[in-house]
Amino acid sequence: MSAARAASIKDLEDTPIFRSLAYYRNLCLAFSVGIPLILAIFVMALHVEPVTSQNAPTFLGYHVHFAFDRWQTYFWLSIFAIGSIWYINDQTHKQISVPNVTEIYPNDYSNGSQFGCCDAKTIVAMTTRLAAKMEIPNIAKILVADTPDANAYTARIFGVGNIVLLYRNLLEIVPQPCVEAIIAHELGHVRGDDSFHRQLASFPKQFLFALGCVLAWKVSGGLLLFTDPWDLSLKILFISLVVAGISFTTGLVQMLDNLASRQMEYIADAYASWACGMEPMFNSLLLLGERGEAVLALRLHLEGHPVLGAASLDESSLFLMLERVSRIKLDEEFAGKIARLLYIETQFCRLRDRLLLPLNDQQVFDFAKEADAAWVNKQIEVNQAMEQERATETPAQREIREKTEAENIRKWEEAEKLLVKWRSHDTDSSGHLDRNECAAFIAELKADEKRLLFRQFSGQAADQQAHPTMRQRLLCIYSSFSDA
Repeated sequence: MSAARAASIKDLEDTPIFRSLAYYRNLCLAFSVGIPLILAIFVMALHVEPVTSQNAPTFLGYHVHFAFDRWQTYFWLSIFAIGSIWYINDQTHKQISVPNVTEIYPNDYSNGSQFGCCDAKTIVAMTTRLAAKMEIPNIAKILVADTPDANAYTARIFGVGNIVLLYRNLLEIVPQPCVEAIIAHELGHVRGDDSFHRQLASFPKQFLFALGCVLAWKVSGGLLLFTDPWDLSLKILFISLVVAGISFTTGLVQMLDNLASRQMEYIADAYASWACGMEPMFNSLLLLGERGEAVLALRLHLEGHPVLGAASLDESSLFLMLERVSRIKLDEEFAGKIARLLYIETQFCRLRDRLLLPLNDQQVFDFAKEADAAWVNKQIEVNQAMEQERATETPAQREIREKTEAENIRKWEEAEKLLVKWRSHDTDSSGHLDRNECAAFIAELKADEKRLLFRQFSGQAADQQAHPTMRQRLLCIYSSFSDA
């Protein structure tokens, strides 16, 4: 049976592609947890003591041995593990207890607010219905956060249970079927116990550095006691090898953890595509990626702006900017064009609300347009000053600058050629791709394995990403569920 034709959640989990993803995830998790755990046991059991007997074996002038049978070894290891898990849960609980996070289930504190195309009751109804379909026993809390990122996540908090948190910017830009698919994706993480797996994987990683410090402390004391330069050189070489080994192990564990995380995303996508259909999940990823590109463009055009001086674009300003354009198509190109005007308009709105100025939205917009025109003239002055500075450049400096600028333009143009414009396949201008449009889009994507959808995924090594690229996710979804 194919994944697309699975009648129940258990049938889906019995399909070959699902079993393959789950096996690969479990294998990567086992190694990412097991390697540092074994290392931790060895380091905690390591004892480095002064030589007290002539017959005692020595290493770097010390009696070195392992005490795997001492209960103190496992006691302190357990204390560290419990402390790490408590810290992770405490930080997660703090993240959902801030003022910009609104609980909508089991208590509805939204005061009737509309979140894009849905209100709190609609979101809760969709979540509970999907949880029943996916045989998930309970969801402790559903929350909405006012943040500029178009994202969502789940977590299991001890003493609370499983929570689902949706970012408001996400709800503002996707239609209801896509909202449902995103919720199903997050419930897929709950079904797969991914929050627990992430905590399990992060626990040993967190003390790899601490283990390195403990190990260095245990063996570096010999540096202070050396008999000749050769003895000192050997000790320094050994310490260097220990540091290199810890560094290599940390990188290996991070790579394995990233591999496991990518399998978790594929599995959650499969759950969502089965529960809601391929097209809603497919389109939700496209819309989220597009909004991510827009946020990136806003940051690039405003942070460190030579005129506005927005050295650091704070989260609240960015959220207000996105809120003012939440229901329009905001891709990378359009975001770059309106970034300055949108920033000025947002600052006017914040000033109006803080000082209770009697201005309506149209008046604020008119003021912002006038200010934007003034900033354009100011930018011209800045450019002229830069040209005057360039006039004093030496021929060698000018050559280096022009080569750098030409290289940056070349890299930008090459990256642009690799990007696939998914809206060009939206032949009926509906704002989403139907099944035939998805097929045409996938065909263009497959035509060149270097083709990407969004700039945010270009130039990153695959083993350094905790999430698969949009290209990888869409190809996986289409290959598994296009025959429904």
